[in-house]
Amino acid sequence: MKSDDEILEKSIHMYSTKTDRAWAALQKDITRDEARKRFANIGILSPGFFKFAAAFIILLAMGWVIRQWIQPQQHRVQTVWNQKMLMLPDGSTVFINGSSKFTYPDKFPGKTRVVKLMGEAFFKIKKDSIRPFIVKTQNANIQVFGTSFNVNAPEGQSRVEVLVKSGVVGLSMRKNPAQSLILHPGEFGLLSNNKTSRLPAPDINYLSWQTKIFHFRKENLATVVDVLRHAYAKDIELSADSLKQLQLTSTYEKVDLDTLLKSICLTFHLKQEKSGNKIILYSIN
Repeated sequence: MKSDDEILEKSIHMYSTKTDRAWAALQKDITRDEARKRFANIGILSPGFFKFAAAFIILLAMGWVIRQWIQPQQHRVQTVWNQKMLMLPDGSTVFINGSSKFTYPDKFPGKTRVVKLMGEAFFKIKKDSIRPFIVKTQNANIQVFGTSFNVNAPEGQSRVEVLVKSGVVGLSMRKNPAQSLILHPGEFGLLSNNKTSRLPAPDINYLSWQTKIFHFRKENLATVVDVLRHAYAKDIELSADSLKQLQLTSTYEKVDLDTLLKSICLTFHLKQEKSGNKIILYSIN
């Protein structure tokens, strides 16, 4: 009878690559059979499992569709040398000045009515005592329930200006809500250098871009051109520095830009020429 050592030695000599491959295949089959048995025990490969999986996938798909249907679609309006009037889903209106970006949803389904602004816009908000209307800028939140007001928050600047025409407006710093103001009609709020302040109303032509009413009293023509550029969102320039010091005294109410410029040209013996989006005023002499 052979000893254990002899049997072990013989088995070593009998070992070959084919034997190794056969053993590996056997182990693989055993592992696969065990896995199948284990999965079968928990029902993963059963018909009921596949029905459950299919129903789960359908529910996920339906949830995604419902979420997409409920979630409002965002619209973005961008102006450069133009202005745009919009009617919002709640019946409010917004008048967007040039060089501005405005984002709003196609509906207000939640407890608030939220829009975003970079630039300048004048708002007339439909009253809703339950759902506040919130204008988000880069650095400020402006909250109202029903009022009219102007917001100027130029892109790339931390400064935010709010002028209230009617109603009550709340102005607060986004990063520090404790820095806040409650503004009433005729009041001017400013967010600058990480703090809010209430200041005297700006110059008489501050809202001329929205009202198209201008009052000039011995105003340098350079300032007049700046006001008109802002009010009509048009690129207007004076051809020479000598024209900047000319002084204008006049009032204009709701006239188009071309008529207004013709009046100025007649006053100072100038002419206007258009080159693309640019309007240049020249001296006739």
